Amino acid sequence: MKTRYRILCFIALFQLLSCDDFVDIQPRGFAIPSSLRDVDLLLNNASLITQGTNQISSLLNDNIQLTNEELDFLNSTRGTSVTPNIYNLEPIFFGPDQADLTWNLNYQQIGLANFALQTLEEIDTDDPLKLVYEADARMNRAYNYFVLVNTYGPHYGLPEAAVAESGVPILMRFADESVALVRSSVNEVYEFIIEDLEVAIASLPNSVFTSNRPNRAAALGLMAEVRLHTGDYEEALSLALEALETNNTLIDYEETQNTGFGRLPQLIRNPENFWAKAEMVQLVDGGGFNTNGISLTAYSQALLDIIDRDNDLRFVYLIQDPVTNNFVYEENFNFAIGVTVPEVMLIAAECYARTGDIINALTLVNRLRSFRFSNDFVNAGNHILSANDSNTAIQVVLDERRREFNTNGHRFYTIKRLNAIENGNISLARQSDTYTPNSINWAVPIPQNVVQTSEGQIKQNARE
Repeated sequence: MKTRYRILCFIALFQLLSCDDFVDIQPRGFAIPSSLRDVDLLLNNASLITQGTNQISSLLNDNIQLTNEELDFLNSTRGTSVTPNIYNLEPIFFGPDQADLTWNLNYQQIGLANFALQTLEEIDTDDPLKLVYEADARMNRAYNYFVLVNTYGPHYGLPEAAVAESGVPILMRFADESVALVRSSVNEVYEFIIEDLEVAIASLPNSVFTSNRPNRAAALGLMAEVRLHTGDYEEALSLALEALETNNTLIDYEETQNTGFGRLPQLIRNPENFWAKAEMVQLVDGGGFNTNGISLTAYSQALLDIIDRDNDLRFVYLIQDPVTNNFVYEENFNFAIGVTVPEVMLIAAECYARTGDIINALTLVNRLRSFRFSNDFVNAGNHILSANDSNTAIQVVLDERRREFNTNGHRFYTIKRLNAIENGNISLARQSDTYTPNSINWAVPIPQNVVQTSEGQIKQNARE
């Protein structure tokens, strides 16, 4: 009971943190975790250690489209300009008094991981769980840095990625005010992520009690995604296939949808999760559908053009505007967030295609699709896609990725990756502003309150 009380006190402290002081975390006034059991309880608090958001990435991609009327409505109902600022590619997304949850939540979790690691350093024991908990904390830290560096920095592979201060600050100690907050380069952050994941792969167990804790397959899957983003397709493929040997479970959408609209299993109850991350999804509908005659969260025409509106169950069950026939995102529709089987399968499929193995690439894509259409449609073979060459196969995989992850923000990172290492030539145009391929604007502006409170240590991203 005393141990649980100490952990609850520690958690309460983090929940009261100032949003703009993302590293000044000072536990004081009560006992703090000091045993393996304490660290286990801390890492097991899914609502704290795995919380994230797609607030930025879900808006900065070409899968959705919003009108000025809709943006004005969001601004008036929410009392904040953040969503319109992001969607319209404004030079600054968050004002001095607005919290950027992508920055804050990821650095909060990095602080927690660092605290767990420092606590473990001070525990003198030969218990093998010490290495497991270290690997767990490093896995969390790697995931958070992967989100941060791919949001606020130019993509790996661009010349700018090697430039000093192009990435984000690497913090390795808990609440150490003597450590400079200067941003590391993107390449340095990637090296740090890879180092953490190598430890995680070496020490995480093959199985865990609940998927809010990572196992070895989850670490393999995340490392596969990292390698995909560096363009190392052979290594990414090897890692992804090894992860899929542990779990390749997919949900039958027809069976799930028959139980009620959009009710996929959430988080740890979703068998498609290697590792379940809780995520505060950015809903751009303000919590209601077709409010005041406005249909919100409409898919872009580019996405609509590659959707089978009549048969793909990822879209058939979504509410549609009766006038425009555009889809409307349902809050509970997709809860495979973190390291997931569909993500790892599509990583493997893309890497197969890029290394010339068209047959295996399409086999994985079509297996995924067989769980996303009705049984009658699949039994007739109508879900099957084909390609005669590698370039076509790559496009098949990328289109399937857009359909599978249509609103959760994956597309933002995919665009940056394809532009940087595959000359994807993908732009993002909104009103009078455009992010051209590999523009410095793809490195999202650092929140103003972070720049200000860093006292000059953290420099703002330049804008074109």
